[in-house]
Amino acid sequence: MGLRKLSIDDLPDPVLGRIISLCGRESLEHIALVCRRWHRTVFSEPSLWAALELPGEQLDGLVQAGDLAAAQAWLASQRSVLRRVGGLVAVMNVVDMDMEAVQNHRPERQTAVFEAPAARLWRQLEPARRPWQHLSGLTRLTALIWEEDSCPTSANGSAAAGAPSGWAQHGVERLLACLPRLRSWQFASTGSSGGDYFWSGRLQVADAIMREVQARLPEDRSSASLQLSGIRRMPSLRRLTQALLPPGVTSPHSLGIFHSAHIGSSALLACPQLGPQLTQLTISVTACAGSAAPAVAALLQQAPQLRSLTLLNCLGDGEPCPEAVAAKNGLRCLSIRDNKLTDLPAGPYLADLEHLDLKRNNLASLPAALAAATSLSRLNLLDNTELALTEADVDSILIRLPRLRALHVAVTKMPAHVWAKLGRAAPQLEVTADWD
Repeated sequence: MGLRKLSIDDLPDPVLGRIISLCGRESLEHIALVCRRWHRTVFSEPSLWAALELPGEQLDGLVQAGDLAAAQAWLASQRSVLRRVGGLVAVMNVVDMDMEAVQNHRPERQTAVFEAPAARLWRQLEPARRPWQHLSGLTRLTALIWEEDSCPTSANGSAAAGAPSGWAQHGVERLLACLPRLRSWQFASTGSSGGDYFWSGRLQVADAIMREVQARLPEDRSSASLQLSGIRRMPSLRRLTQALLPPGVTSPHSLGIFHSAHIGSSALLACPQLGPQLTQLTISVTACAGSAAPAVAALLQQAPQLRSLTLLNCLGDGEPCPEAVAAKNGLRCLSIRDNKLTDLPAGPYLADLEHLDLKRNNLASLPAALAAATSLSRLNLLDNTELALTEADVDSILIRLPRLRALHVAVTKMPAHVWAKLGRAAPQLEVTADWD
């Protein structure tokens, strides 16, 4: 009895799907017309739709040519594809236009910089629907970047002040709840009606308004890294972090607050989410109400596991290193750069320090308290333009730091004879005057 010749119709669907995937996305339109089975396989093969790109160049051409009916038909076709294969998409790139621009024959594209791999969304595919509705089918999505440059207008045509707009006011929390596998996301919404870009945030999360939020989770989703930028209003850091942390994540391991205005210490108190895992804290170009010291103290007292602290350009003129920092035990890395420090206080914080960055301050002499930093391996004094190191500094401080291996002294007044003495006294120390 002879063997029956096999045909492609005898292949199981997964094998057929893998073969079809080798033909490339550009051939799918024709392959899907062969028969019903092939049509079904085209839209169910995971490898074909794991990374989805819906480019907008064709839409631009249709709008610019004035063919609005064809432009809207193109949008409808892209929505149809997204509904059919959304459950298979892990990485998506949507370069789209605002529907209002299509209807009014005004092609507009917002400028955004994206990281890859990530889902890249410029505006909504369906402005009439909420973001979580048309993204809820993307259950495999792991990374998302959504940026919106929006400026709501008031009845007299001027920019409305302070109010969130577009998707931003509809609740980031609802959107995150629809994407259970998301491990990296960035949301940004700004106004474009003049003023400082950093303070023009219109993104609303819980009862806070800001310009941007970024979050990253490890593979096991056990903790999170949060970056908050351009905060204009934040009554409670506790409510904000609760809204941003997904179910099961109780604490961020890293928190950054950047370019934010007038944050009072009361907003930072009673935030138990900081305690269990927070090891890294950054406060950068942030104007605290009055002195920065109460706000810093409020954060540090809730972060017993903190190991790395950065205070970047957030201390006022003449404001010393906050007492809460000097009293902090267990710090390994401390950066107080781009402030106007003239000295460093003594305190427990020095005992375990391994990296200390004092770049761009107003130091005129080497702080005597550094003699207690016996675990220090790297010290950055770059661009303290009035700092004049002396031979006494070498004898009483620098050579008494047994683990110091790198000293950065560019743009300081370090004399040649002090440089030579340090080279003889501590040959293991690398002294650099580069700008790196």
